[in-house]
Amino acid sequence: MKRTVSPSPRIVLAVLSLGGISYALLQSLVVPALPQIQSSLHVSESAVGWVLTAFLLSASVATPIIGRLGDMYGKERLLIIVLLMLALGTLISAVASSLWLMILGRVIQGAQRGRVLAAGQQQAALVPRVADLLQQLPIALVPRTQPPQRLACF
Repeated sequence: MKRTVSPSPRIVLAVLSLGGISYALLQSLVVPALPQIQSSLHVSESAVGWVLTAFLLSASVATPIIGRLGDMYGKERLLIIVLLMLALGTLISAVASSLWLMILGRVIQGAQRGRVLAAGQQQAALVPRVADLLQQLPIALVPRTQPPQRLACF
């Protein structure tokens, strides 16, 4: 008989928290850097605004599509592909020498955002003790009366 070992709920919570924080940083840290990006790429204010808009727009469009692909081909497999695509988008954005290349990298990053957040919800449902750990957090935004599926959905 094959015995499966489930990961520690604290490790799952730490990994999911790290994923959520990294995506929050990807979304918000570009805002103070927009003037520097504008000057280094020699573009207008309205053009550099697309660096942030492309990320948010691609995240909105791709979230349901990538969620469906995860249902079809496996959540763990798609999560690994998503994280590799995130690394690719980050690399493209880091070495971008033009605005359009920077926007392409941000679109790739944004398209991956929804999958990691959805994966967090699915993983928390797999490990019931994660919900208990989330309830112990001293954060007023986490309601204590919600079922575990709701607690992991940020």
